[in-house]
Amino acid sequence: MTRLADSGVYMRLSFCYPAGVVPRILLLDNNDSFTFLLADRLRLAGSCDITIVAENQAPKLMPDECDALIISPGPGLPAEHPASLRLLAESVQRRRPCLGVCLGFQMIALHFGARLMQLKEPRHGVAARLNLLPSYLTRQQPYSLQVGLYHSWAVDPEYWPATLRLLGEDSSGIPMALEHSDLPLWGVQFHPESILCPQGLTLLQGFLEQIDSSKNITRQSLTQHFDRDFPLQA
Repeated sequence: MTRLADSGVYMRLSFCYPAGVVPRILLLDNNDSFTFLLADRLRLAGSCDITIVAENQAPKLMPDECDALIISPGPGLPAEHPASLRLLAESVQRRRPCLGVCLGFQMIALHFGARLMQLKEPRHGVAARLNLLPSYLTRQQPYSLQVGLYHSWAVDPEYWPATLRLLGEDSSGIPMALEHSDLPLWGVQFHPESILCPQGLTLLQGFLEQIDSSKNITRQSLTQHFDRDFPLQA
């Protein structure tokens, strides 16, 4: 396995799948512990080969061998994560499937012209009930679910971009999920990997299915066993 530089922040996760073709996902870690829980939930959602890379060690270009990009949650505002914004822009340009979670959701919205607003009260570990419109994430079915919210900033609904389809909002009208009108691009303000979102696995399964349908993947998985490359502790 490979690490970037000497920081030990580059991690390859190859999970147990049946022999065959699996999509390769670049999971961009914006310095958030939820990233690894998200990777674990993706493993449960379906066969995939996940590479986690810390934002401060992110490649300048989207690797050719990666079929999709997932932008993790993280602290702060999107402008404080330039590497993530750069990879998002390239993913959009190359029409790679992309999923943004929480901070990643906000990045996608801002990329297409949205604005953010600060909430009067932060929502950290708050459960909410949402109704989502039919989309590829929900296999084109309306979907009702409980979600977990962990954010203090939100996309301002007054400046919602015309190119993005709003899939759901909370009881106060705050945007909670999006789908691009033309690109394989999705985002959720909530955390589908959270214990507060027991049905989040369905949304991750929907995203994995869209990776397969967006690109004809022909290569074989490099590994058929569970293998982690963790940095050594001094």
